[in-house]
Order: sequence, then structure tokens, then C-alpha cells
Amino acid sequence: MAGEADSIRDALHIRYAGSTQRESIVEFVLSIYLRLSEDRLLGRECAGRLRSRDDDSYYQTLSELLIANELLTAGFALRRREQEGGPDFLIEHENERIFIEVICPSPTGIPREFLNLQKGTAYTVPHEQILLRWTAALKEKYEKLVGNNERGLTGYLDRGWVTDRDIYVIAINGRRLAYHRDLSFTGITQRPYAVEAVFPVGPLQVTLDTTTAEIRHTEHQYRPVIAKPNGGRVPTSAFLNEEFAAISAIWAAAIDETIAVQGHRNDKLLSVVHNPLATRGVRQKLLPSQSEFFVQPISEDTYKLREIDGTLY
Repeated sequence: MAGEADSIRDALHIRYAGSTQRESIVEFVLSIYLRLSEDRLLGRECAGRLRSRDDDSYYQTLSELLIANELLTAGFALRRREQEGGPDFLIEHENERIFIEVICPSPTGIPREFLNLQKGTAYTVPHEQILLRWTAALKEKYEKLVGNNERGLTGYLDRGWVTDRDIYVIAINGRRLAYHRDLSFTGITQRPYAVEAVFPVGPLQVTLDTTTAEIRHTEHQYRPVIAKPNGGRVPTSAFLNEEFAAISAIWAAAIDETIAVQGHRNDKLLSVVHNPLATRGVRQKLLPSQSEFFVQPISEDTYKLREIDGTLY
């Protein structure tokens, strides 16, 4: 273990060579890794990915460590992995099994200049490109659960690793999708991208009085799909579709290694978006977050989106 820890420390020193907070970050990441590995809570490939110079591999594993750290800090006891290749984490709470599957989407399709903004530079936020990365992350982890026959993918449910009595939460860390954390987390609706990915909520629109030009009404547009660059259309209403009932919630995040020195309690970096049609929902204010979103039915085919403070508010 000591030799492996030293090799990871050396790789982290190289990765963060330009950071003024290098030592704090390296020891923070390494401490989480050691705690989880000692309890056999990590996959065999974790150490190699932390040493990797490939950003996709590294930040996926870092996100798993950071999400696990949030659970441990909140007082949850993580269960040992029952099999290699299954869901990332399992917690048990009040006789319920809650599986947490983590993903950190890569910034594919997002303009390089936006990802590397210089101070004082004007920019346009590529909201739709960022949202497409969130929907793609949701789809990938949904298929991990239910499978995909066309791709020959057998899901956790068919393998018996997760049952329809379990809670399944997808933790999406969007931190890599923008230069600044807030821009990777909050969409054009002024709600988290996770909300926009599963409910058909679009940009704000106003109704004006044609005589006085005064604003009569402000509301969000109805946006059931988002256009892809290739002309395809991606639905944005997964949580109003019973096909996705196996997903209990999205745990949205925009967290990275800088929380080792900055903290995040007062930043909007964690949010839970509940699925109203979930077979097994996760109760409100269970997972650590600054905010939580859910919908309430107003009529047979109408919902109202509500936001409440989370446990970290």
C-alpha cells in the first residue's frame, strides 16, 4: 500500500505542478483514496486512473472520490463493493439500499476558448452544448442500470446487482464543462443543468403589454427537446417519462480538488433533483446538497417545479 500511495502522490505532484496549493490538494486527494481503499470501497483500476495523465480517466476517478467524501462527511457508512464493475457506491439507510453511480462528463463539443477563459474576456455561454453533456451522462448511467440490447450491454438490474426495491441515484459532476464552477452547474433557466436535463424547462420569457410595454407575466419556456449539432433531437423530459422510473434522482455537482482549500458549504455546488415517477424515490434532505428540486402535480397533466433548501444551505 505504501509503494502504491507514493506512486500516486508522485503523479499528483506532477499533475498539480503549477498550483500554489499543490501540497494541500495532493494530500487531500490521497487521504480520501487511502481511506476508501483500506475499506475496499474502490475498483481495482482506481489507482491507475489517479496516476493517469488522461484527463477523462483522472477526473472520473477524482469525482468518485469526492462524491464518496461527501457521503462520509455526511455520516453515511459506505458498504464494500459486492462485485467489480457494479455501481460505484452503496449506502444503507433505514433498511433501504441506496446505490450511487458517479459520472464526470468530458467537455466534448464545448468550445476550447470557453473552457480556457482569460480574465476580462467577453464570452458567450454555450448552454445547449453543456446541457447535451448532462443529458448524455444521464443516458450513459441509465443504460448501465437497464442495459442496451443494441449495444449488447447487460444492465445492473438484469445482473441482479440492483433490484427494483433499491434506490438508484446518478451523481453527475459537471465541473469539467466550464472554466468556472457556477457556469458548469447553472443553466440558462437559472436552475441547475440537472433540472433542465430531466424536465422540459427552457429559458425565461416575458409577456409585454402592447400599449404600455410593461411586463405582464414572466415564465419559463416549454422546451421538450434540445437540438444536437448533427440535427438530432434529445428529449429533456426523462423524469416525466415512466421509462426512466428506475432512476430515483440526479445528484448534481460541480466540485473539484479545490474544495481541499476553499470549501463549498456556501456555494451552489450540490443539488438533488427528484424523479416524481421513480419506482423507489430517495427522501428529501437525505443526500448532502444546497438545494433540492421536485415537482408537484397541479392537474392531470400539469406539474409545478419547486425548490427547497438542502442540508448544506
